[in-house]
Amino acid sequence: MNPEVDVKQEVPLSETEIEPQMDCNEESVAEMYGSNPCAETEKRNLTCSICNKSFTLSSNLKRHLSLHNNENLFECSICSKSFTRKSNLNSHLHFHYNEKPFKCSVCNNSFPLQSQLTRHLYVHSNDRPFKCTLCGKSFKRKSNLNTHLHFHSNNKPFKCTLCNKSFTMKYSLNSHLRVHTNEQPLK
Repeated sequence: MNPEVDVKQEVPLSETEIEPQMDCNEESVAEMYGSNPCAETEKRNLTCSICNKSFTLSSNLKRHLSLHNNENLFECSICSKSFTRKSNLNSHLHFHYNEKPFKCSVCNNSFPLQSQLTRHLYVHSNDRPFKCTLCGKSFKRKSNLNTHLHFHSNNKPFKCTLCNKSFTMKYSLNSHLRVHTNEQPLK
């Protein structure tokens, strides 16, 4: 796979979608943007001719087009999964090697990705920005608020096929099903 692929040859694009000098070589970029090569100062609305996704930078469109052309340049040597960015491959490798370089300074838990550590830090915070407008209860995560909102509705879409009892949450139904297999007593 060649990282210097010319997208124009792979996928025909109209001039309104992207300028013809898109090759990322110093001369053509300097011609497009002035004396500072590779500095895309003017944002434009560029559209993928295959799926109509929009981009403001030609470099992002070029990377996106490589997905359509199966030009994933960075392949995992363990599972053969491919990535368009080396940084994504490196993050992926943390999972294979069970590496957890991002450590919580409060409880010493470790995580393979910075984003997971950031999400974890909410556990130690007293901040509860997601508030139920029906009862005033607050939550640290929006997903927890969304789960809570099910309890205010009479909608119980999860029905037991053995006794017709209904539940607002799937995990409640799964817990209930253990009653029928004698895994836990009926409450």
